[in-house]
Amino acid sequence: MSFANLFAELVEPSQFELLGEEAAYDPAGAGAARTITVIVVEAKPEAEEAEYVERSKEAVWVAVLTDPDDATYGGIDDPAMGDTLVLRGETTAPYSFRNEIKDRTTNSWALLYDRRRPQAVGPGGTGKLGQNA
Repeated sequence: MSFANLFAELVEPSQFELLGEEAAYDPAGAGAARTITVIVVEAKPEAEEAEYVERSKEAVWVAVLTDPDDATYGGIDDPAMGDTLVLRGETTAPYSFRNEIKDRTTNSWALLYDRRRPQAVGPGGTGKLGQNA
């Protein structure tokens, strides 16, 4: 058995058990929405050339298993543009798959999702238009 296969069988499941969090995954027109386990690998605002420019998007790399039938953690076998992801506890807009993949192993990969950054609108950031402070 190769090291890669041994790692995939022994280490990856324990990573998802220790570091994973539930997320709502909705494949774009290819099946029903479901809950899967993801590991947030890196979360950051989109890079901008000038620091004083407000960033309009935020991105997140998540590690997921590649087997959608995994009974414990679920997974994504065929990510597609338009797939959405909502991380546990979030009530804002979902992230959309950006068609970038990295760190592929036998059983998992990291997928890039992004979304428009929530913007406070109105006086004092209330989100309500037309009100005077």
